[in-house]
Amino acid sequence: MKRSYQRNDIVITGIGNVLPDAMDYASFENKIFEGKFLFRPIDKDRWKIEDNFSKDLKKDTKTYSTMAAQIKQSDYFSIKKKHNLDLPTDHRALAYLVEAYSQIIEDINFCAENMTLILGSMNPDILFSQQRLHTLFKNMKLNYEKNYPSKKNKDELYDYLDIELEDATSGAGPCSLEGQFHTSMLKRLKEIFPNDYNGSGFLIDSACASSLTSIEVACNVLKSREKDFVIAGGVESNLANGAFVLFSKVGALSPTHAKPFDQSHDGLTQGEGCVLFALERLETALKNKRKIYGVIKGVNGSSDGRSASLFQPTVDGQVMAYRKVWGNIESNPFHVETHGTGTIIGDEVELKSITKYFGGEKVFIGTNKGIFGHTKSTAGATSILKVVAMFNRQLMPSNSHIQQDMFKEIENFEITKSERPLSKYQTHVGISAFGFGGCNYHLALERYDEELDISDIKNKKSSRNVSKTLSIIKSHTLSLNDFELDKMSQNFFPPKSYQQIDILQFAAVECVYKMFPNSQHIFTSIGLEKINILSCGRLGLDKLIDMATKVTCDTLITKLSRKKINPTIKTLLKLIKEEKLKYPILSEDIGPGVLNNVIAGRVANVFNLQGKSYHIDMDLGSYDAALYSIKMNLHSNPNEVYLLIDTTGAFDQENCLYKTTTLKVDLITHPDFSKALGLGQDEEIQFD
Repeated sequence: MKRSYQRNDIVITGIGNVLPDAMDYASFENKIFEGKFLFRPIDKDRWKIEDNFSKDLKKDTKTYSTMAAQIKQSDYFSIKKKHNLDLPTDHRALAYLVEAYSQIIEDINFCAENMTLILGSMNPDILFSQQRLHTLFKNMKLNYEKNYPSKKNKDELYDYLDIELEDATSGAGPCSLEGQFHTSMLKRLKEIFPNDYNGSGFLIDSACASSLTSIEVACNVLKSREKDFVIAGGVESNLANGAFVLFSKVGALSPTHAKPFDQSHDGLTQGEGCVLFALERLETALKNKRKIYGVIKGVNGSSDGRSASLFQPTVDGQVMAYRKVWGNIESNPFHVETHGTGTIIGDEVELKSITKYFGGEKVFIGTNKGIFGHTKSTAGATSILKVVAMFNRQLMPSNSHIQQDMFKEIENFEITKSERPLSKYQTHVGISAFGFGGCNYHLALERYDEELDISDIKNKKSSRNVSKTLSIIKSHTLSLNDFELDKMSQNFFPPKSYQQIDILQFAAVECVYKMFPNSQHIFTSIGLEKINILSCGRLGLDKLIDMATKVTCDTLITKLSRKKINPTIKTLLKLIKEEKLKYPILSEDIGPGVLNNVIAGRVANVFNLQGKSYHIDMDLGSYDAALYSIKMNLHSNPNEVYLLIDTTGAFDQENCLYKTTTLKVDLITHPDFSKALGLGQDEEIQFD
């Protein structure tokens, strides 16, 4: 089949990456082709194994695995020194982002005024987590004052608490409004690169699909011609003990190391890092005489809809993401770079979805998580980086971690066990990233051939034609002050899960139901695949705070129990145990309760909605950023609708909490599709 390019094809023209033992693209390429895994026990500067590890799976705040692919402490400090990062807010995620961004700047020249940054990140705000601990220690002091006002060992006890606070927070100061927002990273980025970043952009959280989601939104921005240059990708630095506990509760971690698509697989191994891509329209890239690393022929997503669990992937949900991409492309992939985490259920479901959709022609299978681990919100971007390396060397790298191939007996599918040269006909690759909350994303990347005829693209001019209005079909607002769980309209949740699920998940489901009591009929008439769910802003995440606080309490108890018991230590243990009892026992239900994007995912699950779902964060401007994202997406796919979940609230300085007071859901679409649906219109949003 004759290959051709379209003028609105999006191409990769710049790369920046910071990954374990691969602090730039050249190092990454070498590591991918070496094929050796980079896992080791967690470094002591992250957390102490003796305080957090237990083989006893019944220990609800312990982890049974300590393995991770980590960026060396020496490399982290080198980044901080290189970019003068010393402030308490300059945590690891920011450092990785700054270094990757600096590599993009070195790679190509661009006009910062006409660009934007769309960053995938499920990384919790480290500063916020540290600041929240100030409240924990303050409450312990108050509790002590209340119950033991005349104790002689007060000063010694307070000294112990202050030392533990310093250790737990790395010296971060008391809480502030600024620390509530993860997007403080973008503000610091503008300060560090005043001439090379204009400050525009936002974060996207779709769990482990975050970086591919950011790239899809970036592609739609470029296709709309709103911008000529977008940087997109993902950043992840969360290797905290709480992250290990979270994965331990669902049995997702390997006690040794990840072995994706090997019959001996027993779980994932976590990784970290940042991968960014400079993206341009092909016509702009040719005009600017860029090096082109690859052509994005399509990227799209789906939700699992009604499934057994928000942690459990589905074959149909993944197949839907493949179909949305490859259904619009005349070529087929010769290789699928899988999500391939190494968990038993994840690998088995993905094997079934791949063989169900891509069967019929020879397809090679690969995964990078046997080397770099699961980089979570950076996972999809890391997979793209591997495919770019594959195109560059004209070789398929081996998957050396696989000994007992799960695809071995399946016709037309093969996991590459040794390097294979690419033929000129092997041009298209599929790349997957799937996230907790039932979020599935897939991308098609084509090897660029500069010998193809591109004269039409060079000579023909394009016009910008983006709708300046959005239609809000219906809205509903819920006051959280008046909301009571036992008075929900329907019992959509298993009662045993109530203690583990954030209240905003309940509220969002209730709000959608109140908006459409006959939702099944309405949503089916629109088309379940056409309904996307977005949340935005600073959400409650009360369960995340609960989990982190409880894990911290238990770590302190373990640590203090090893000390020689004296009256001060005995009192400390009593105080911390009393604090720990305030929080529920952690179970496998805690995962869907603590993730930002899962509020949207929960709505998709309850109402069987199968469009995309993700979360957008841009501080107090998150609602406007979400509307902008919807406008860009509807430019490419006007016959879709969006359920947009927004919250309002106030910052509680004393307790270091953003208190959410109201939740609102809007049903939004393109004005033309609104008329076609015949559902009416409550409001029209005008853009400049």
